[in-house]
Amino acid sequence: MRLILPPEHWLPIRQAELPLYDRYFLRFFGALDIADDGLFIVDVGANVGDTALAISSVAPGAQILCIEGSRYFNGYLGRNIAGRVGVQNLEAFVDIGSPDMGYESDGSTGHLTTRNEPSIGSSVALVSVHALLTMAPDYGIRVWKSDTDGYDIAILAQNFEQITAVCEVIWIEYDPIGILSSPSDIARFLDLVSSLDRQVVIFDNLGHRMLRFPCSQAGDLLQQLEHWLMMLEVTRSRINRISYFDLWILDDHHADLLDASASITRAYPR
Repeated sequence: MRLILPPEHWLPIRQAELPLYDRYFLRFFGALDIADDGLFIVDVGANVGDTALAISSVAPGAQILCIEGSRYFNGYLGRNIAGRVGVQNLEAFVDIGSPDMGYESDGSTGHLTTRNEPSIGSSVALVSVHALLTMAPDYGIRVWKSDTDGYDIAILAQNFEQITAVCEVIWIEYDPIGILSSPSDIARFLDLVSSLDRQVVIFDNLGHRMLRFPCSQAGDLLQQLEHWLMMLEVTRSRINRISYFDLWILDDHHADLLDASASITRAYPR
């Protein structure tokens, strides 16, 4: 798989040090592509298309819609997916309902921020969650994947009913201590997840499986994970640079499939 990256991008360094980084989920998507009647993925915060290309390499039947608002990263994304059947890109940020947002990037990743001026409203396209979900087919497995480096919880909390009504699999970056979302978004998110009759599966940001539990227990257990992250931050005792979690919400069948596909389950201190 050929991937064109900005010279300052961290992906090669991280994958050289951490073999599961941005790879642990590949067997899962390969299994979905074989087992289910169609696979559609909305990839919000697609960056340069590294995740989309990796998934496409193991799930050639998947339809992947990449959403990336940065013109810089979108240029690389377009080149990387050129000629790739079933993968398309849309240059836009998902609308989070705030008119006073800016954008910042370090060349490897980028995100919306309240600290930059001017507002992105006049120069960058915004797209609603509703508009993205209308592009999903009415068959097969639909996946909502979100990695915006800051607003994943807010996007899901503000559009929870829409996303869960369409998508059987939800996969977001869960970063409760570093996000730009408000505490009310986190509280609403925990309440909404707890109401679902699904499973939560947690991986650390290095690709190791950590936990699985029913959504009904999400309020308590996700708060405990948030506290654990805060303690690592305060003591500066990052365990191999753990700074956030990958949070999956799935039904029992697909949670079993994700479990079976996980390469390593890591034990953590209580």
